Amino acid sequence: MWHPEIGAFDAAYAFRDLDHMLQVAHGELMKPRWDELRRRYGVRVLDTWVYGSRHITSNRPIRHPDDLRGFRLRLPAARVWQASGEALGASPMPVAFAEVYMALQQGMADGQENPVPTIQAMGFHEVQKCLNLTGHIQSSIQILVNEQVWQRLNAAQQDALLQTLCELGREVQAGTEREDREILAAWREKEVLQIVDDVDVEAFRRRAREYFAEGFPFSSLYQTISSQEAPRQLGSDDGAVVPSQDSAEREETP
Repeated sequence: MWHPEIGAFDAAYAFRDLDHMLQVAHGELMKPRWDELRRRYGVRVLDTWVYGSRHITSNRPIRHPDDLRGFRLRLPAARVWQASGEALGASPMPVAFAEVYMALQQGMADGQENPVPTIQAMGFHEVQKCLNLTGHIQSSIQILVNEQVWQRLNAAQQDALLQTLCELGREVQAGTEREDREILAAWREKEVLQIVDDVDVEAFRRRAREYFAEGFPFSSLYQTISSQEAPRQLGSDDGAVVPSQDSAEREETP
């Protein structure tokens, strides 16, 4: 809402994986965008954390965009999220997060999309039959501070806060990915859901990239991000790059 170009972060298939998302968020490409947010609104982005890879749940397998034709997919109400549903081939519908379980249970919505830990925490696996591993959005959380508050901190305090956020961000990513693996393994073993592995991700990616190629305030940024080569995987010795001190509607967390 504040800086529509940043909507690229919530557009389907902008990123290849969570590491790619973090590399972009912490890199030179985004620095002027975060700076603009700070200059215009007094909001400084201190770091970007992982929220998770989002997948679609349903009552029948979803392997191809054609399988979503007429499919009522619940997404957050913001325009970029609804557009992402359309980009995937679905009929997106906004439903308040607290009402998603009931909407799925009563058949008002055919499916929803979220990271695996969120699906488990909210009990969506209880009212859906399939988990389709689309990985269509690599969700992030920006850690923000009011610029006036930031400027009241001395240099040592600013550095301590940045370093702490960096360390916590790495822990959040490791914990999210570990929980994702553990939940999926348990669901497979107990046959809680049909895990649809053979999703035609390339077909979804092509459709989304054509859809977002133009006509959106973030189309140019989206094309730049999505055209990048596969990123180098972050190793255990790699540290997240915290935005410099000169630089500046997420899904509800259960």
